[in-house]
Amino acid sequence: MTKPKHLCMPDIAGIPLLPSLVYSHQLIGFTQVRADCTVTALDISKAIKEAAEEIRPDTTFDGFRPGKSPIRLIISKKWEWVEEKARHSLIDQAIRQIQNNLGDPKLAPIAPPQAENEDIIRIERIGEKGFAPLHFTVTWPIDARQAQLPGIAPDNQGIPGMPSAPAMPNYPGVPQLPGMAMPPISGKVNNR
Repeated sequence: MTKPKHLCMPDIAGIPLLPSLVYSHQLIGFTQVRADCTVTALDISKAIKEAAEEIRPDTTFDGFRPGKSPIRLIISKKWEWVEEKARHSLIDQAIRQIQNNLGDPKLAPIAPPQAENEDIIRIERIGEKGFAPLHFTVTWPIDARQAQLPGIAPDNQGIPGMPSAPAMPNYPGVPQLPGMAMPPISGKVNNR
């Protein structure tokens, strides 16, 4: 497991990065990477405000023109909607930031990274304006052949420590083809 990294980097390709993101990543088996992430209240409050601004045009409250409701009112009355948008935004930004900062092509994902238990992760409020740090885990598959990880042959033939394919036994009447050893389909050889 690597040491936690504190990342504060400028925008890369227009992706808003999270200055308070702290993560550590580790290799799981030979085909998966797991990153444990923490986002602090600073980035959470910013994401909450951005989410409230985003849904502002779609909300109406008595006494306010459509799209002109105060942000604090939107956050308090539409908390579930705001929290869901902010949570998804934070997780997406964290995934992008981790991928931009890994710098190791061996750990490049071969499928989109996924947050584990994203349905039960929630942003918790502390008091009126505070938020608890958001902890979540992201996993993604990697290509063990490309990575050439220790213990795996570059051609990825079999399990580490095992020889590649066994030699094809010489069955009478069966043509010798390259590949894995296997007996004839039937026990009899057709002699013509």
